[in-house]
Amino acid sequence: MSFLWNVPTPLAQTLGEQGKAGFYEGRIAEAIVECVGGHGGILTPEDLREHRSTLDTPIKTDYGGVDVWEIPPNGQGITALLALNILKGFDFKGNEFQMIGLGPPSEYPNVLGQTFLQLCTKIICCCSG
Repeated sequence: MSFLWNVPTPLAQTLGEQGKAGFYEGRIAEAIVECVGGHGGILTPEDLREHRSTLDTPIKTDYGGVDVWEIPPNGQGITALLALNILKGFDFKGNEFQMIGLGPPSEYPNVLGQTFLQLCTKIICCCSG
């Protein structure tokens, strides 16, 4: 089933007529700057005007037979992929799970928590811009 909305929104119409300049300059850019400033952020019209996008090759991992794709660092997608790779070590069965190669089940939540804490620490140190 598909649905096509034939009435263009002002944003879509502006983008269709002016392209990316319609977003990064003019009234849309002014509205973005005003909104960000109104919420305590700092963004100038020059910031938007000087923005240059890049097309990055996505990275992925397989989890449970599904390819999970993310944008590479400096985004947080790498965190999600590494977390999924950690979870591959767990055998989830209903409300119980077992971790391959670890001691008693009572230790699993602590080990998992410490592992994710170390992961987040490494991500902050290695992938922050």
